Amino acid sequence: MPDYPHLFGRLLGAPLMIDARKGNVVLAALSDRLKLAAPLPMPEPPETRADAARQNIGGIAVIPVVGTLIKRGGWMEAESGLTTYDGVSAAINAALADPLVSAILLDIDSCGGEASGAFDLADEVYTARGIKPIWAVANDSAFSAAYALASSAERVFVTRTGGAGSIGVIAWHVDHSGANAKAGIAVTPIFSGAHKADAAPDFPLSDVAASAISDEVARIYGMFVETVARNRGLSPEAVRATEAACFYGENAVAAGLADEVGTLDDAIAALSSFVSQGGTMPEETMKPEAQQPAGYTHAEAAEIAMVCIEAKRPELAAELLASGTSLETARGRLVEALAAASPDISTAQQPSAGAAPAPRIDAAAIYNRRREILKGE
Repeated sequence: MPDYPHLFGRLLGAPLMIDARKGNVVLAALSDRLKLAAPLPMPEPPETRADAARQNIGGIAVIPVVGTLIKRGGWMEAESGLTTYDGVSAAINAALADPLVSAILLDIDSCGGEASGAFDLADEVYTARGIKPIWAVANDSAFSAAYALASSAERVFVTRTGGAGSIGVIAWHVDHSGANAKAGIAVTPIFSGAHKADAAPDFPLSDVAASAISDEVARIYGMFVETVARNRGLSPEAVRATEAACFYGENAVAAGLADEVGTLDDAIAALSSFVSQGGTMPEETMKPEAQQPAGYTHAEAAEIAMVCIEAKRPELAAELLASGTSLETARGRLVEALAAASPDISTAQQPSAGAAPAPRIDAAAIYNRRREILKGE
């Protein structure tokens, strides 16, 4: 039997990055099962697209990001049409390691979901675009947590009827005390620690608990603002000025939240053209003074990307592919990364005490250069 109380506990009293209208729909659906009062939902068409594996369309890995987003699931995503951050991450990593994939497109139709896990995946997307081009399309909705993911891509399309934004955080608290009293139920908590029962649903929300939840909502909101500002090259003030509004079609482009109005097919065609013109090749980001140009094949690039991911150092792949080092030198760096990631792994060769540290490559410069190429600058 589905554990609805457990799911309710994940949704109530916790900061969520979800459009309020969608949140009301979720609360109403769960409240009906738990016989609780909840806001009336706005009509919404059923979500029919499954949390499917990626599709490879002419070398473009199209990864669906559909429905309410949660960190991890089980029965929930299978029965409720949810998408997990862990599942999207696995699909992206598989595409990065696939030599038959030259670029990635996130096909997004989501009003957001849990804050937990959203920023980790957004950072993963932002870092991975230094390995292979990653674009996104709001087809039709990329709101709240879903927009955090979309904004992390190098380029964002939005359909004419699609929207982006809702850059805000919300939390709900449902007070069961009135319903309990009518049912003749008395709940007596026995606890230690002054805040242990804060925000308990069987009692009215205290001022202290409300303040704590508000502080956490503000903290998560600050992270959200900084993430979007970094991803889109906007100032934090400009992001805050959106006031969590939703922007549609050309208005999303005008607000700086998207780059172009177009369909999923338009995005695939544009990304294919970008790739065919050399968008994934390291030459445009290679250091001029590099002794050995990094003319990586897809298989070699995939090998580097996969080992970096396994070493939990995906950002190192962007540096290696952009630095112009030979494949053998890159492999040596990867061995060092793996050794650093696991104390059980050691290398036969250790760097000399006086050796200068390897130069760090600015991944942001790589992304900016790709944008310049895309715009024909």
